[in-house]
Amino acid sequence: MAEVKEALNVVGDIMGTYLPLIQSAIIVINKIVEICEAAEYNQNICNSLLDRVKL
Repeated sequence: MAEVKEALNVVGDIMGTYLPLIQSAIIVINKIVEICEAAEYNQNICNSLLDRVKL
């Protein structure tokens, strides 16, 4: 039982070390998704404006 507790402590220490990195990666990925959605929206607006100019 002591070995299991020690193993869990080691896993907890490892996860604690990488947790800030994982959180930062999640924040960056969310920002990238937001930027891509905004770019897609802007592209739709630009296409609509181009269609109006062509008329």
